[in-house]
Amino acid sequence: MLWSTVGSAEGYSNCLARALVGCGAGPERLVALTLPRSLELVVAVLAVLKAGAAYVPVDTDYPAARIADMIGDSAPVLVLTTAALAPVLPEGSPLFLLDEPRTIEEVAGHRDENLTNDERTAPLLPRSPAYLIYTSGSTGKPKGVVVEHQSAVNLFHDHRTEIYGPETIRAGADRLRVALAASASFDAWVAGLLWLLDGHELHVTDDESRYDPVTFLDFIATRHIDVIDVTPSFAEQLIDAGMLTGARPAVLVLGGEALSETLANELSAVEGLSTYNCYGPTEGTIDATVHRLDGTGRPTIGRPVWNTAAYVLDRSMKPAPIGVMGELFLAGEGVSRGYLGQPGLTADRFLPCPFRSSGERMYRTGDLVKWLPDGNLEYVGRADDQVKIRGFRVETGEIESVIQQHPGVAQSVVLTREDQLGGHQLVAYVVPSRNDGAATGEEQPEGTDVTERQLED
Repeated sequence: MLWSTVGSAEGYSNCLARALVGCGAGPERLVALTLPRSLELVVAVLAVLKAGAAYVPVDTDYPAARIADMIGDSAPVLVLTTAALAPVLPEGSPLFLLDEPRTIEEVAGHRDENLTNDERTAPLLPRSPAYLIYTSGSTGKPKGVVVEHQSAVNLFHDHRTEIYGPETIRAGADRLRVALAASASFDAWVAGLLWLLDGHELHVTDDESRYDPVTFLDFIATRHIDVIDVTPSFAEQLIDAGMLTGARPAVLVLGGEALSETLANELSAVEGLSTYNCYGPTEGTIDATVHRLDGTGRPTIGRPVWNTAAYVLDRSMKPAPIGVMGELFLAGEGVSRGYLGQPGLTADRFLPCPFRSSGERMYRTGDLVKWLPDGNLEYVGRADDQVKIRGFRVETGEIESVIQQHPGVAQSVVLTREDQLGGHQLVAYVVPSRNDGAATGEEQPEGTDVTERQLED
């Protein structure tokens, strides 16, 4: 453990935060993290937040070009990483090697108490950025969503009252054991940190556990996990692997994609299992609406969380009547600052809200929903080409853009198709370029203008 020289993870995070401040990290500045999936990653995130900076997760499994785009676009003052992972980062990155002997000595030399604003480069305010998460972009470039502290704090207080507290009471325990299965590059990771900040135990899964249902169930059993947060499609895999007949959590949080009526009814019938269906884009700070399954009727995405307003508007931007489909707009504390360095795109998606006080904005989600008579929202589909594949938010235009960079491709289009088991897959249709045969030295067979290839994960 990196904090062995300090004595505790909390003390190490404070020491590391002071070291980061000394290197220029602070409010309105970004610090990237390219670290192994481990407890050290959680502690490093906390250190960045204590320094007042916003953290930028960079997944080491991403292609080199995407990592370079993210580092180049965010221009972090530091990149926290290790000597082993440094080669995946673009040349010239401002590296801060946590496992370097000189760094370990420097961090250990700082005080381990919590920081104050007097020690930071500037005061940490509610509107200061907390994290930056990149989502798929239709132009082929990922776009960074800037989420402020006040948005995450608002969600924390909602969940503390509506989920954490009631579930702790139901369990008859002082705290719950929570499995953190999400990638740090997704905001479901932040949802896990909120459980931690409420005093619960956070158990970080390794990559094998979070990808393989059988191994994940072993993790749940051996760690006596009470809470898991996964996508509906992964929940179905866990059920197939025996979750409902063996060791299972007491609380199941679902999000990232639409919940089917079949799965909702199956989970609602399990005695002693609390299941929450959460909806929310990254731009709306993790969860914008929540519904606790009660086994009555079709699953919904529920009602807005605290200090959040949901508007279902028709094409003329007027409120749609109950039961009539419209596009969902979100307003209130959960609305993020916008897209880093993209004022035009931000202005296109974050609009002035005509239903609230002057200056407030609402986020155009692109999701089609309708109000139900009981005040809940029902998800219908998308108003654009964005899709969700096993929780991954994908702009098909980004994939098309990457495919068309291949010299043998003239045109491409990416669609989603449902397989025989009811799952969804991305499929690319490609028109080869006319000079492809000349470039490769191969003769193109007649009648093969269009090819289809399933895109792997």
